[in-house]
Amino acid sequence: CIRDRYVAAQEVRTTLDAKVLQAAAARLGSRAGAAVVIDPRTNALLALNSSPSFDPDAFERNDVAGLAAITKAAGSPLANRATTGLYSAGSTFKLITGSAGLVYGGYKITDTFECGSVWNGVDPPRKNWEGGQGQLTIAQGLMRSCNPVFYQIGLTLYNNTEGALSKMAREYGFGAATGVVGLSEEDGQVPDAAQKRAKTGQPWYPGDEVNLAIGQGDLLLTPIQLANAYSAFVSGTLRSPVVLAAEKPTVRGTLPLTPAQKAHLLLGLKLVTSATGTASAAFALSGYTDFAGKSGTAEDFGAQQHVLFVAMAPANEPHALAAVVLDEGQSGSIEAGPIARDIILVANKQ
Repeated sequence: CIRDRYVAAQEVRTTLDAKVLQAAAARLGSRAGAAVVIDPRTNALLALNSSPSFDPDAFERNDVAGLAAITKAAGSPLANRATTGLYSAGSTFKLITGSAGLVYGGYKITDTFECGSVWNGVDPPRKNWEGGQGQLTIAQGLMRSCNPVFYQIGLTLYNNTEGALSKMAREYGFGAATGVVGLSEEDGQVPDAAQKRAKTGQPWYPGDEVNLAIGQGDLLLTPIQLANAYSAFVSGTLRSPVVLAAEKPTVRGTLPLTPAQKAHLLLGLKLVTSATGTASAAFALSGYTDFAGKSGTAEDFGAQQHVLFVAMAPANEPHALAAVVLDEGQSGSIEAGPIARDIILVANKQ
């Protein structure tokens, strides 16, 4: 009998929060980009937004004109930027570089680096985006997003521990799909010597490593990978995000940070949102003090840049973490930071 082939529908409950989804959609507005919100205690996805969006009822109504308008619309609204959009990490990757320096580079939390206006470790010399800041620890380097601090860590890793920075990136989950059930994902890319040799036939130079150390070069990630990486930092365990309420996250690895190393890096993320951090205007100076986070501004082709921010609160034991990526912008702290902040404020009221 044909009817025997049918199975009764079952209720599907997701972890997505309607108010957080609405807040993310409202804050993204018409800007192209994505917002991914995770509860790092459970790794449950609270929101997964891609902008620009579209009216899904057009598919139900078989609205030919409406469907044509969607497919031809600027900004590719049918693309799910949250899981398939590929971006450079920019300075959000400095958390991973700091981790690699402490774990594999032999650095201690008390070590300091010269944050000068120009770094001469490779040729040609590289300018620091905001000029000299004096001697900084890794945490303070995160606070000021000082490129020379992370250039130096990258060069040390290149000279002493081949492949360590790329290894740490993979331990944070970059270069592979997160494993979230039911969603199409891109793997992204973590560059290293073998990948470059296979692609170009060229060796891996010191300049490649220091580019990677600040989240540039051939590194590519998705917004969901970025959110999941920071969730791994909070929990100490790399897990698959969860979107089905009945499922448990799959554990994929453990970060090799000691409690002291983690505390030092978390201090840096908290300092980012303090009165002396790069995101002070969006957080401390606006009255929001119990946050941690990291900004990023990454170069694309030509003059275009995309901007990123990861925010979490409460800082010491986050209940929500938001990764926001905007396809075009000038400052992660000024543009993506307030969006991530406001989404977190809604998420933590639930």
